[in-house]
Amino acid sequence: MTYHGRRAQTGVRRVFYSYLDANGYLVANNEITNMQNNEGYPAMAVDPISGKPMYAWHANTDADAELEVQFVSDAFLSGFSGLWNDAQVIINNPTQVTHPNGTVTTHSEFIWPSMQIGPSPIAGKRRVYVLARNAETMSYGPSENPYIAFADFNANDIENAIPLVWDHTSIPEMNQWNIDAQWRRPFHSLTVDNAGNLYYAGYHFATEADGDTAIDEEDLDIFICPNYGQGQWARLSFWDKLPTWNPPTGPSNPTGYFENSDTGLPYTNDQLTFNIANSSHLNAAIDQHGRVHVLCVYALSTYNGYYYPNLQYVKEFVYDPATHQVTVNEVHPKKPADDHFNPYFTPWDIEAPYGVVDEFAISGDVTAPMMVTDFPFPHWDQTAHSDAMLFHYNNLKISNANDQGMMVAVWQNSYRARMYNEYNDSDYAAFTNTPEIWISVSPNNGDYWSDPIVLNNVETPQFANIKPMWVYPADKVVYTGMQGQNKVGKVGLMFYNDHTWGSHVIDPPYHPNPDGGQVMFTELEIVFPESDAPLEDPFDDPLVLSGSMTVMAEVTINEIPASNNDILAAFVTVNGQEQLRGKENIMVVDGVAGCLIQIFTETNGENISFKVWDYDRQLVLSAYPGVASQVNGVVGSWPDDMYHINAGSGTQTVENPVFNPPAGDYTSPQNIILSCPTSGAQIRYTITGSEPTEDSALYVDPIHLPENTIVTIKAKAFKENLTPSHTVSAHYVITGTVATPTITPPGGHYTTPQYVVLDCSTSYAQIRYTMNGTEPSQTSFLYTAPINLSTDSNYTITAKAYKVGWVPSSSVSAEYNITGTVAPPIFDPPAGMYKEMVEVSINCPLPNANIHYTLDGSTPDESSPQYAEPITITEDTTLKAIALKTNWLPSDIVEASYEIIPVSNPDDTQTPLFTGIHNVYPNPFSDTATIRIGIKGPNQDYQLNIYNLKGQRVHQYMGKAKGFQDYH
Repeated sequence: MTYHGRRAQTGVRRVFYSYLDANGYLVANNEITNMQNNEGYPAMAVDPISGKPMYAWHANTDADAELEVQFVSDAFLSGFSGLWNDAQVIINNPTQVTHPNGTVTTHSEFIWPSMQIGPSPIAGKRRVYVLARNAETMSYGPSENPYIAFADFNANDIENAIPLVWDHTSIPEMNQWNIDAQWRRPFHSLTVDNAGNLYYAGYHFATEADGDTAIDEEDLDIFICPNYGQGQWARLSFWDKLPTWNPPTGPSNPTGYFENSDTGLPYTNDQLTFNIANSSHLNAAIDQHGRVHVLCVYALSTYNGYYYPNLQYVKEFVYDPATHQVTVNEVHPKKPADDHFNPYFTPWDIEAPYGVVDEFAISGDVTAPMMVTDFPFPHWDQTAHSDAMLFHYNNLKISNANDQGMMVAVWQNSYRARMYNEYNDSDYAAFTNTPEIWISVSPNNGDYWSDPIVLNNVETPQFANIKPMWVYPADKVVYTGMQGQNKVGKVGLMFYNDHTWGSHVIDPPYHPNPDGGQVMFTELEIVFPESDAPLEDPFDDPLVLSGSMTVMAEVTINEIPASNNDILAAFVTVNGQEQLRGKENIMVVDGVAGCLIQIFTETNGENISFKVWDYDRQLVLSAYPGVASQVNGVVGSWPDDMYHINAGSGTQTVENPVFNPPAGDYTSPQNIILSCPTSGAQIRYTITGSEPTEDSALYVDPIHLPENTIVTIKAKAFKENLTPSHTVSAHYVITGTVATPTITPPGGHYTTPQYVVLDCSTSYAQIRYTMNGTEPSQTSFLYTAPINLSTDSNYTITAKAYKVGWVPSSSVSAEYNITGTVAPPIFDPPAGMYKEMVEVSINCPLPNANIHYTLDGSTPDESSPQYAEPITITEDTTLKAIALKTNWLPSDIVEASYEIIPVSNPDDTQTPLFTGIHNVYPNPFSDTATIRIGIKGPNQDYQLNIYNLKGQRVHQYMGKAKGFQDYH
């Protein structure tokens, strides 16, 4: 078993596992991981082939805020549990989702895992599926589209700690629900059959974008994915509405009892139905025949969205993949076996004669029909948690069938606690604090359900002082043998003993006591009752009228002749209710099954429909075609012109069209071929999202989808005298290969900076690029603006374009050599007057540039002397220089004039007292000035720099001397 909990009120919530041995002894009960991390909502499954337990839960395992889904397996060797392999993060949130309309979202958080194990397409392997639901939505309210991780394994993989390799799938239509303006909230569960088909079965409600205006649409859903989760997802949808009628208010008051509070008028019969309600925590199961079972609550409901809380009953809907049809089976309560008037349990009509109210409550002038009420929930107070108790607490569960076809349905009931706590009925005072467990079992794959076994703390000694909540049955019943003609099996139950009844964790808390409870397990050995004795005739007596007609009918079931014990019945619908107008036993003569049936009618043109009682299968089957009434008419004759009536599912409904290739994303144009397994059927289709009708486009040739196309094709198949198929849809995203980017200007040598522009003709493509010649990836630089290439640089730009769902473009490259103009040479020292001589160095800021110069005032070029070492100037000289470099533009020519001044007083032996400026005159300055400097030491190097007011050096004098020097 697995659950989450805290060891103390203020502790960290952790995920636990428990292991009980075959004798029921608790062997282990510990946290799965050794990390003090907030974990929750664990799921588990035990592979029946390898016997290996597997677990999944959600927790935050990284630096972002979103939770991840983790998975771990237990090697479970020789009965030793807790031999954990390394935990794997199998869904790393946030997750990117591409929705069918092309929208890409990046914030999805798939949590709340559930798990299933089934066959694998790989020989010797099994496949585990972990489904998580999206906590984020862009619709009006929550719309939890699923995301499924799956991996293949065998016992050797688990025992040798080989990490599983995970792949993922999702349901495109539900992904779209998650972002649609219209709000659809799903309540579904995953199951898998032995052929590798995945089913996500349940129901949804739908409103307009305001979250309030209901959308009336088929709301019972079977999402199907073949090929072990790697095929195309398709949805079959059905109405969940079960017909009923509005009982009269009193024996002498025919006004309908149930009244529309908005108008004050009674509801008409067709405005009242039993609909699925308060079943958000359902699960799905598989029986021996591959049928999908979903246990749920059906409530008496009105067309305008109201339901009656005290009129909620447990039923199951069953999807049969062989017929693509859904049937509803009653679990508890069930209508009486002899009730042929009401199609389902009717709480005010449970005794014969049927079609009338059994009994009225009369108090003075006030009358009301008496009804069987129920409350199949774990708590009595529907106002708990701000009136959300019914949503949070419902917890109906059903097991898979075992090899003997045995199944169990488990739910909880608080009707008796409600009667005392809500309605002050003292007859139920003992049940004040009593949630009850109700268990119904089926010996035959859900075709028959027993009356419930009830466990509670009043009537069950073993449950004294226990308040069971959140009850989960084991995955299958354990068959233990036979008792006479009855199968016997063990049913395991895991539940929570709630110390204070009601949740403290759900906001707002129901009570102030965070006192927790106990996770408990119990096992019952149950003798499974046999189903009811075979019925000879489920139909009542027909309504006898003054007129009639006869039909000589040949009757087949799935195009196979009916049997001698079968019955053909004829019906006419009057005021929304079927009236039996005739029935006849079928006889087989010379291999032909048929009968001469008298049908009562007083009006020509009534639509007469047929049903067949299949005695061997104990089933009532719809039959087709019907016939129009003809008072005193005769239809068909023996033996050559009999009126052929076929019953059953095999040919009643046209099989669904098939898309080839299946829906999905494609990177090349596709030709979509539609086909239908039903011979002679015509396929009608739309590409606008509208529902196909017999007037829609007729499929003749493959539908061509070119590149850059997003379309949903809906198809429906029709054939005369058969019920049209379900509408099936396929969403196609046709992309292609992204166009190769262009690079402007082209690669080459440039002497000025360049701005390189990248472009792609494929709309909305992203261009990624590198500048070092390496191949771009989706993590390379994203092109958003022209790329600036500066001077003195070499680049190889390689670009590649990407688009979600498209094949990336080819890469394209361009090499650039960007040079420029060589910087002008620099003379050191600069131009000026110098004593006796000067050595001039010439430099260029650009490395590896060649400098050429002249000393005669001519213009230098590459044939002029190349500068190699400082130049000694001893006489007045104009020095000109130019810098050159291959592939660069030449520098500007620079020049400097050097004036060599003889020493003015070489023989002056007067020694200055200091080295520096001794005098500047005249003062103030005029157009000229004389600067006298003194050199104290002999033959001393000196330098005189003259600057203007801007701080720029304008003259420099250098030399060796002693004594005084004058500069003018």
